[in-house]
Amino acid sequence: MSRTLFNRHLLCIALLGALVQTSCLAKGAVSLNAHVHGVSELTIALEKQQLEIELRSPAINLFGFEHSAITTSDKTVVNKAKLLLAKQHELFSFSGGDCVLVNQFTDVSSVIHSQQIKTLQDINSHNHNDKHGNHDDHQNKHTMNDNVKHHEVVAKYNFRCKTPLTLSTVKVKLFEFFSGIEQIKVMWLTEFQQGASVLNTNNRSIRLKVK
Repeated sequence: MSRTLFNRHLLCIALLGALVQTSCLAKGAVSLNAHVHGVSELTIALEKQQLEIELRSPAINLFGFEHSAITTSDKTVVNKAKLLLAKQHELFSFSGGDCVLVNQFTDVSSVIHSQQIKTLQDINSHNHNDKHGNHDDHQNKHTMNDNVKHHEVVAKYNFRCKTPLTLSTVKVKLFEFFSGIEQIKVMWLTEFQQGASVLNTNNRSIRLKVK
């Protein structure tokens, strides 16, 4: 098991009780790991200079639909959201820490497969078949309606913080870009403290230093 994956499991175990307690206090709270539209999950782990942030969300929160992306329009929506999720500087801001992104990865494989993505050249080469496009889209939509499943999107961000002890707050700006996200259940763990909270449009900051 990789260190980052171990950290995530450790975080989930350590904060399960805290999150459940927090959720019970929140009006309309939902159970941990339940697939609930409008609710996403965020885990944060800080170990020495390594900061890992992981977002898990039902696809509908990010794309506005939950079926597999089969039509060209659906694929465009998914790819635009994926590009936005890669802009970590627009989604997260830090108070202290001097943290710099090392790598980022977004997994949308539950919604769209790599072999389904057409290049611009592929699309242009099939322009002469446009008259069949509406018929194909109709068939695809029919297939989607017959086989709707729950799909989840995972985005991971790894940072290196030059002064990790000064990292005090993480501000989450996902609400500004994805209107489908109404709540974010947060679990966080540092080498000294741990905690859990529920973010919404009125409360977007995570305090990593609890007095």
